[in-house]
Amino acid sequence: MAHGVMSRLSFEDQSLFPVWSPNGTEIAFSSSGGVGRDHVYRTSTGGASEASRITNTEFVRPIATSWSPDGDLIILDTLRTGTWDLVATHVRPGHRQYIGVISLSGEPRGEPLLHEPYAERWPALSPDGRFVTYATEEGGRFEIYVRTFPDVNGGRWQLPSNNGNWPFWGPDGKEFFYFATADDALIAVPIQTEPTFQAGVPQKLFGGDYVRGGSRQFDITPDGSRFLMIRESQNVEQQAEIHVVLNWTEELKRLVPTDN
Repeated sequence: MAHGVMSRLSFEDQSLFPVWSPNGTEIAFSSSGGVGRDHVYRTSTGGASEASRITNTEFVRPIATSWSPDGDLIILDTLRTGTWDLVATHVRPGHRQYIGVISLSGEPRGEPLLHEPYAERWPALSPDGRFVTYATEEGGRFEIYVRTFPDVNGGRWQLPSNNGNWPFWGPDGKEFFYFATADDALIAVPIQTEPTFQAGVPQKLFGGDYVRGGSRQFDITPDGSRFLMIRESQNVEQQAEIHVVLNWTEELKRLVPTDN
């Protein structure tokens, strides 16, 4: 930022959805990579090495959404060939959304983390790595759930989310955020994890015409003081225009007359 110099980190096709490693030395991202289907890759933020593929062929259109605090696991929002009980209209027939996990210890290997008969999306790990949150269509519309991690069967809680999407944790693990589609606003929920997990009363932070898409399009600063959002410009006057001037030499003669 100080020098205004950009460095290219990925050279694969359609590199999307980057996520930082805990120590900031690596980035995981999705890309077709020229192999005919989407995969997740990892690369050094220093650009010292080529990106390496870390997903296997079981995952369909995987998106890395969260990295464990110890750097050993990456959580995925992905698809898997199969059938489902509740049809998610935004998933093409023959696939369903679920949550996968990749172990980076030794040779990378992936396996399902949550693979139930309804869509599950946008997983995010807590800063201490003890909990995973995600949105699920279990009740017919997306709602926010929290589970223990890595044993996802050790505890399960539903948050009052009013059709919630794109959940993520505050950097200190004491707050939880998500976008409430019904309220068209970003919501904060105070969290208590000791002696057991407990969620407080949701509070609306702010709304606005911010970009939202298949993956989370916003984030919070490490100190928890600011949010980074993307807003589409609504100011028509700032839009770029092209002007074409005909017979400009005649206009030049009129403005700058000469003796000739």
